[in-house]
Amino acid sequence: MIMCKNKTLTSKRVFSGAGLGIVYIPAISAVSFYFDQKISMAAGIAASGVGVGNFLFPAFIRFLVNTYDWKQSFLILSATSLHICVLGALIRPVKRLEIKKDQPILDITPFKKKSYIVLCINVFLFCCGSSTLYVHLTALAETSGINADNSAMLISGLGIANLVSRFGYGVVADWPSVNSIVLYGLSFFLTGLTICILPFVNSYALLMVCAVVFGLLSGCFGTLLVKILIRLLGLQRFSNGYGCLLLFMAAGQLLGAFLAGRFWIWLIRIYYSLF
Repeated sequence: MIMCKNKTLTSKRVFSGAGLGIVYIPAISAVSFYFDQKISMAAGIAASGVGVGNFLFPAFIRFLVNTYDWKQSFLILSATSLHICVLGALIRPVKRLEIKKDQPILDITPFKKKSYIVLCINVFLFCCGSSTLYVHLTALAETSGINADNSAMLISGLGIANLVSRFGYGVVADWPSVNSIVLYGLSFFLTGLTICILPFVNSYALLMVCAVVFGLLSGCFGTLLVKILIRLLGLQRFSNGYGCLLLFMAAGQLLGAFLAGRFWIWLIRIYYSLF
C-alpha cells in the first residue's frame, strides 16, 4: 500500500514538472520573439514572477497548511496554478523574418558550440547550488534555534531581493558598454561564495543578509540568460536551445539538494570515525 502511494506521488511529481517545463519554454521564447530591443529588461520583467512567488508563497503555503490539511492545500495550489492556462491563452504568435518554419523539432546543432556546452554546465551547477539553498535554508535556520515562521521569511526576503535585482539587471545589461557575459559570470561567482558562507552562519540577521545577497545576485539568471543565449545561438535556434538548457536546469534541481544532503552525512560519518 505504501509502495503504491509512493508510485502515485512520484507520477504526479513527474506530470507536474513536465507541465511546468512545457509552460516555461514558450513563455520565455515569446519574450525573445516580441522584443528586438531592451531584451534584457523584457526578460527581467517576464521572469520577475519568480521573485514575487518566492516572496508570497512561503507565507501563503504555511497559512494553507495551518488552516487546512495537506490534501486541501495541494488542491488550492493546483487551482492557483491552473490560471497559467488563462494567461497563456493571451500569448499570440508573431511574424519574424528570422524564423524559418522548416526548423526541425529536435535540433542538436547548439551542442556543436563549445560556448553552449559551457553554458549548460554552468546552468546545471547553478541549479544544484540554488536547489540546495531553497530546500535546506529553512532547515538550517530551524537547527540554529529560529522558529518556523521566521525561517520561512528567509525565502520571502530572498524573493523580494530577486524581484528587485531582475529589474536592475535588465536595466544595466541593456547599456551598450556592459558585457552581459562578464556580468553574468561575475554574478554567479559571488553567488557561489554566498552559498559557501551559509553553513558558518547561525544568527537570523546574518542568514537574512545571505538570503538577500543571494536573491540579488541570482537575479541575473532569468534576466541575462535570454540575451546571452540569443547571442550564442541566434533567434532561430533560441527556443530549441533554451529547451535543451532546461534539461540541465531540471537535472541540477533534482540532484542538488539530494547530493548536498548525502555529502553532509558523509562528512559527519568521517568526523565520528576520526574522533
